[in-house]
Amino acid sequence: MGPIDALIDRDIIADNGSTNPFIEGNPRNDPSRRYLVSVEPRFPTLESDSSVENKLYGGSSSPGNLGLMIYRVYVPTTGTNSSGGVGVPRVTLHMADGGIVQGEDVCEILSLNPSEPPQPLPPAEAYSELRGNNDPSRNPPVFRAGYNSAFRVQCDFLGDCSGNPERLPGVFANVGSAYMYSFLNRQYGEVAVLRGKIPEIPRTLDGTDRVFMEKELRYWSICPYEYYSGATTDCLFDEEIPINGDGFYTIVYSRVEDRPENAASECGVGFIPWSEEGDGLGIVEGRENNSDDGYFLVRNMVPADDFDQAIHNTEVPGDEAEVLGEYLPKARHFTIAEFEALGCDPWLALPYDQM
Repeated sequence: MGPIDALIDRDIIADNGSTNPFIEGNPRNDPSRRYLVSVEPRFPTLESDSSVENKLYGGSSSPGNLGLMIYRVYVPTTGTNSSGGVGVPRVTLHMADGGIVQGEDVCEILSLNPSEPPQPLPPAEAYSELRGNNDPSRNPPVFRAGYNSAFRVQCDFLGDCSGNPERLPGVFANVGSAYMYSFLNRQYGEVAVLRGKIPEIPRTLDGTDRVFMEKELRYWSICPYEYYSGATTDCLFDEEIPINGDGFYTIVYSRVEDRPENAASECGVGFIPWSEEGDGLGIVEGRENNSDDGYFLVRNMVPADDFDQAIHNTEVPGDEAEVLGEYLPKARHFTIAEFEALGCDPWLALPYDQM
């Protein structure tokens, strides 16, 4: 399952008399921000389809074939609710007989349960055999651009990273986002330390910027996941990550009980908790978690046209360092005592080029 179509905020045409706050130079806080987007139940097939304003294509129109639409708000402005203070879009269903249905009645007609989106998982038996014979982590950890799930198995689990794989978006991906990932293992050290640079992003969290200004990326985040179950413990996003005096971030990834005393914002260190469930395989009855496993995703969202160091610009496996440069995360494993011995401001002892 992957995305059929997507509409990025800056590409939405606002209603007459309204403004799109995600376009360069537009006011961010103008209260008139209305839009109308239509969804047609078919696949985009014509070249002209891509040029139709405010149109999404939802896939097959055959009865019984369900589609999933995701409306994303990554980080709302401080002081607003999870929708950014505007609520969720109102849905109107236009029936074949000319009737119109709105709100929750749409879900009833389509027999949908909006609280239970599909969460496809690989077969537990196949994954258990694969993971039982192959540890996908490396020491030091390696961050790779994502291509497709088959290549990830070939490269990380079977050790063959050759070839020119097709880049296929995964579950819940979209055209504006590109990802890189890394497998980790606590057996190399219970504390993983990550260093790298965050591209320039719009400073929108506190709502003080009155005019929207595009930067190198719209949004950057790093999130750990349980590789099998897909659950996540927490994430850190661009504006909440401490930036050290050398311009790089320092992030510690460990279990809560293993958190070093100097893994704190006052020491210039961000912290992400490592899941006690490891890869989360234990959600399947009769299976046990690989509890030392860790898995990271780094997201780059909507890069500027002239920003060449986004994940989007990687082309073949192994070119990540060449393309991203200092924006490529580097990681090392430590024991708790080893990291605490670095004192407050541990980044001083961990220059990026020596990670």
